Order: sequence, then structure tokens, then C-alpha cells
Amino acid sequence: MTLRAPRSALPLLALLAAFALPLLTLTRSLGSDEASSVWFSQAPAVALLLRLCDPHPPAYYLLLSAWQVGGDAEFWLRFPSLLASVLSVALLIRLTRAAAGARAAGWTGLLLATFPLQTWYAGEARMYSLVQLLSLLMAAAGWRLLQCLRRGDGQPPGWQVWLPWLLAALAALFTDYAALPVWWPRTSSSTCAPSSATPCWHPTSTGSEPAGAAR
Repeated sequence: MTLRAPRSALPLLALLAAFALPLLTLTRSLGSDEASSVWFSQAPAVALLLRLCDPHPPAYYLLLSAWQVGGDAEFWLRFPSLLASVLSVALLIRLTRAAAGARAAGWTGLLLATFPLQTWYAGEARMYSLVQLLSLLMAAAGWRLLQCLRRGDGQPPGWQVWLPWLLAALAALFTDYAALPVWWPRTSSSTCAPSSATPCWHPTSTGSEPAGAAR
């Protein structure tokens, strides 16, 4: 007899794993990279914005500076990364459900939540979990934009389609340059065929598959 987890339980299990697995790492002493995050976060905002004082953009340090209003304990400094990691798993589950169905969404979320690097960066006071979340938001908005551009009806997408992608893209690049490869969705013919009948698909819709997607 084969035991199977209910489909509805997999996303919940993934979210629980994404939150629980990094918890044991949140109270350890700060590493050198994390200490540099704290150090840069204590610099004046003008200095962070106008001077290249670190290989990374200043958004995370500005966020960490504001976050320290609530304290500077190791757990507290790392909690934004944990929150961003859990939200990334949740967003990936929703995107996968829209593109490939509930079963794929549950397993995809669980794989990401239990991936060792995901757990590690969720427990670090660095910008990597945040840029992952912003990149997922950018990819979701970019996919919607791509679908609208390929409708073939001659109508350019409105600001409601462009603006979410632009804001997510700017926020991601302002956080870490690793977001550069996600700046524009890939446009291979295997992704979706252009068609005048193809609707503007939203990645967070409840449909099991976007119109025109490869099968």
C-alpha cells in the first residue's frame, strides 16, 4: 500500500518547512558577511545612495537600518531573510499552480523549502532571500507582460501590466545585481506561440495552464 500526501497538504508542508528549518540558525553568532551588512546599515542613507561602498546596491542596507528600530539581536536581524524566504516559497507555489497544476505546485514548493541553500540564506542577515523574492515577483509580472505583448492584436500593454514589472525589476536591481538575468522573460518559441486569440494570462490566476503554453 502506497501512502500519498494529500495535494492540499503539500503546500502547507512546504510553508512550514520553509519557516521551521532555518529557525535553528537564526541565533548563531553573526558571520563576517552578516557583520558587514550591519556595519553598512549604520552608515548615513545619503552615503549609501551616493557612494559605492560595497559591491551590492544599497536597498537591503537601508531596509536593515530601518529594521534595527526593533533591536539588533541576531534573530531579529535575520528575520527579514526568513520572511522573504517563506514568501518566495508561497509565491512559487502559486505560480506553479497556475502554470502546471496543484500537484506540481506542492512538490515544487516543498523542493525549494527543503533545498539546503534556501535554508541557509533564509537564516543569514544578507540580501539574497530578499532578491529571490523580488526576482520571483519580477518573473511573474514579466510573464504576464510577455503574454500581453504576444497577443498579436496590435494593442500595447497598458500601465497596469508594465508598472508591476518595472517596480519589481527596479527593487530587485536596487537590492542585488544577481537579479540582472531575470530582467526580461525568455521568449523561446517553446514557451508560448503568438496568437491573436491568446488572452493576457496572469501568473497568479487559478487556471491550470496559460493559453498557448507548450504541452
